[in-house]
Amino acid sequence: MSSPPDFECIPFGERGWLARIVGFEDDVASGLFANAAADALRPFNGVTDAVAGIDSVTIRFDPTQIETETAREVLCKVLTTVKAPDAGNTAEDIIDIPVLYGGDAGPDLADLCRNNRLSRDEFISRL
Repeated sequence: MSSPPDFECIPFGERGWLARIVGFEDDVASGLFANAAADALRPFNGVTDAVAGIDSVTIRFDPTQIETETAREVLCKVLTTVKAPDAGNTAEDIIDIPVLYGGDAGPDLADLCRNNRLSRDEFISRL
């Protein structure tokens, strides 16, 4: 996404704002954007918490440190300027995790295969 996403800011109780984000191709891209926005919001004076959802960002604020409308403006400004990390993986992003199946590492593998009418290899390939 080259341009900022569309969003709608609505009150979230007396001390919060919720921004619903639209315009991403998938949940991964939307979630990455929301996380980047939440990370950018946390350092602002008066913002007590910023939480990312799949298609939303919620902030909580301390009204003794920041006015309600100013908190909304901060949220909107971040949503129009933050850049989400790329959702694609590079070779440096991939981590190999060794996995063991059956034996001491998975004593229930034989039962699972039998109950699902799958061979050991078929069962493992579906994980």
